[in-house]
Formats: sequence, C-alpha cells, structure tokens
Amino acid sequence: MGSTPEAHPAYAFEGYELGDISGTGLAGEVRHARHAESGVDVAVEVIGAPLGADSDFRQRLSAEVDRATVLDHPTIASVYEVLSCGEHVGVVTDSLALDHTPALQRDDGLPLAATLFIAEAVLLAMSSAHRAGVVHGAIEPRVISVEGTRVRVGGFGVGRAMRPQVPAEPATDTRAVARLVVDLTAGSAASRYATLPRQLRIVLARAASARRERQYRTAAAMRSALVDAARRDLGEDWRKTAAEQLRALRTIAVATAPPSSERGTQDAAEASPRASGAVRPVVRAAPGDLAQRRTTPARSLRVAATGAALVVLALAVGVAGGVVVPAIRGTSPPAPAALSVSRPVSLHVEPAQGSCTGTFVASATGSVHGAGTILYRWQRSDGEQTGSTALPVSSRDGSFLITQHWQLNGQVSHASITFELLSPVAMSVTRPLQYTCP
Repeated sequence: MGSTPEAHPAYAFEGYELGDISGTGLAGEVRHARHAESGVDVAVEVIGAPLGADSDFRQRLSAEVDRATVLDHPTIASVYEVLSCGEHVGVVTDSLALDHTPALQRDDGLPLAATLFIAEAVLLAMSSAHRAGVVHGAIEPRVISVEGTRVRVGGFGVGRAMRPQVPAEPATDTRAVARLVVDLTAGSAASRYATLPRQLRIVLARAASARRERQYRTAAAMRSALVDAARRDLGEDWRKTAAEQLRALRTIAVATAPPSSERGTQDAAEASPRASGAVRPVVRAAPGDLAQRRTTPARSLRVAATGAALVVLALAVGVAGGVVVPAIRGTSPPAPAALSVSRPVSLHVEPAQGSCTGTFVASATGSVHGAGTILYRWQRSDGEQTGSTALPVSSRDGSFLITQHWQLNGQVSHASITFELLSPVAMSVTRPLQYTCP
C-alpha cells in the first residue's frame, strides 16, 4: 500500500490497516487503507477535531453517507460507512488514486480536451447521483481521481455534511462543474474564462447563471450541451484527443512518481489504456462487495471497538456466502471461476430526447462473476452496427460499463439502439431514441 505510515498516529480504526496519505479530501487527509480481515483495498478520509468531534457534524455525516451508499456507477467512488475513534471519524470509500492525479494541479493548466473529458465524466457521475436523489454539494479538483482515462468522483456524503446550507438540488452540482472547467485551465479566473472557445463559454455561463430559469435542469442536459460545444469547438474526434492528452499526463506522472511507490507502478500498469487511440470501456471493480454492508443511519457512525466486530462479522458472512470471494487476497487464491454475466443487462440512453445532429450516449451495464472475455456489439435501427468487440474481465471486476456515442442525421423513423451481448451468454436489450428532425 505504499510507504509506511507514521509509527504513532493520533487515531486508529480497528479492523482497518491505514497506509500512506494519498491526498487531501474535503475535510481531512485521505489514506490508502486495507480491511484487515479480507484484504480489500479501500480509502479512508480521516476527519479530526474540531469538525470530527462536533456531534451535529457527526449526525449529518452519518445521514449523508448512509444516503450515498445507494450510489453505484463507474464514475463514482462507492461510499461504505463511517468509523469513529475519539475525536476522529473516518469515511470508508473505494480506493482512490488521488496521489496519481497531479494533472489536476498543474501550474500551466490542463489541455482543453482533457478538461472537457473530465468534466463530462463528472457530469455522468452527477446524473447518476441525482437520479438516486443524492447531491454532491462540493465538486472541486481534490475530490476527482484520474488514472489514465478513468475518472472517478469521491467526496459523496462528506460534501453535503460539511455544507448543509447548500441547496440540495442538481443546479448546485452543475454550477460547480462549470467552475471546475475554469479552475482546471491556466491563468487568472478572468483570463481563463476569456480564452475559452465561444460555444463552451455559452454553456458555462448558462450553468453558472443566477437565474433559475436559465440553469440546466439536469446534469444530463448540461452534459449534452458540453459535448455539443466540445464537438463544435474542438472537432468530432475531441475525445480521442483528450485520451491522448490524459495518457501523456499519466506518463509524466508515473515517470516522476517516487520510486518507493509500488502501488503507483501497479496502478499505472492496470490503468494503461489499449494501444489504439480509442478510449476503452470501463470495467468497474467491486472491492469485496463492501457495499453489501450498507448500514442504517443509527448504526453507520460507530465507535471503533464495536464497529470492528460488526465489520469483521459482516465480511465473514459474505465470505461464507461466496459474496466477497473475488476480492479476497490469500496466499493461495483459488482459480477464478469461468466468466458469467447476470441477467438483466441494463441499457440507459442520454439525453432522453434529441434532435438533428444531436449525439446520443448509450451506456450498457451489468454484473459479472469470474474471469474471461465479454464479446459484444452495438446495432442501430437504421441498419448500422459495430463489429464484434472483446472486453477482458478479471476476477476482481464486479460489473462492466460499456458506452457508445451515436449521432443521427436526417429523418429516422422509430429510431432505437441495441446492445447485444454475444458471449459468454447471448442476450440483447433495445432502447428507443426520442428523436425529432424537422
């Protein structure tokens, strides 16, 4: 897990082994950690006094984290539970490589395509969260993890607990994404905004508008506008350009990483995209299915002694039932089972309604078990289809996310898009496209 932490930290959460600091969260330092019983890698944001000792904050944190545990999306760092040790509390989430995200802190700013790629991923996360009734409330660079072309958002639960005065509405997050785009570019705030392309400035101005009727009603609507602006300002292949920029930044980050960071080297290898210019589909690792341990608000904030016992008991039950086997690390791990895909596969299309030259983004998701290769293809009602595509899946992966961008031109009657799974099992799902073209 990297370098050894300090010998006598001011806190300890029983049941977890804390490692080195991976970054700074919204309310405290974020540490690599491992659940002692299962070996599952996680991250823990440690919040100390005075905030961590405040009873009102603890109650809000418990409620917000419990609400955030329902979130399950490849661009969201899953939130599991809150731990307590004296005046310190710890929020347990998916492992986040914040120490491998120096690109977000570059003095010369990010290239524009890479910035918009990250912003689009954040809006995907917000769209999923808002559909579940969860508002982040504190989107900023330090809650974003970038590994190659994989972007994830952390800080769910903590942001709302820290800022209860912020309205719990989607516009809170879309305004923050507009600020994020400006913050990731170089120069002063005024000069950063002035140098952005015209179409993008229009999108950001609308998102940041003080007039409610001007704001985007959903994160999906802002994402659609952002993607359209990126296409107009940067060209149709802007995502390919962004992927190349992010890979280049990742290469620099790995080359300058401390040599003792074994974890960083491993993460770099795992996050390295395929040799082709295309951005590969994301396979979401489910670290030990820890989300199966989602707690009620009354139990989510617990003292370390009783909390450790409950955590170990829950994991023991999970192992006995075969729930966490894929994520357990032993000295002699069993051979992975043959890959299987659970029914049904879900297909979501955004935006809900489009027009001429608009782009629809289809996202196919499903649960997987074992190791092997998924073979799939996309089909469209106008007769076009992709070739069969292979996606390797490891025993550590609990689910997959495969996206397809498709633009329709001219009149199309009864438009639809189909995701077809060819192997290891044959199944397909079709969604109609609400498409109008005068």
